[in-house]
Amino acid sequence: MKKKGLSSAKIKLDRIKKSVTILNMKNMLIEKLKFYMKKTGLSQRQLAKVINVNEYTLSRWFTGKNDPSPLYVRIIEKVVRKFEM
Repeated sequence: MKKKGLSSAKIKLDRIKKSVTILNMKNMLIEKLKFYMKKTGLSQRQLAKVINVNEYTLSRWFTGKNDPSPLYVRIIEKVVRKFEM
């Protein structure tokens, strides 16, 4: 029985680590997006149009109240990648 309990705890720990890693990646991506906005001189409204979201959604990403969906993570990555080239 103890072995099963340890296995269950390890699975939970692995899930937590994965969640933290994903959250850190999203936070880094949002920071890159803020940097992109600053360097290009885009307003939040203009940037929202570039990535095809409304201004309110972008604001919630910036404040950490919401996270971008996987679809928008890919879109943001493309926008940032184009800027970095």
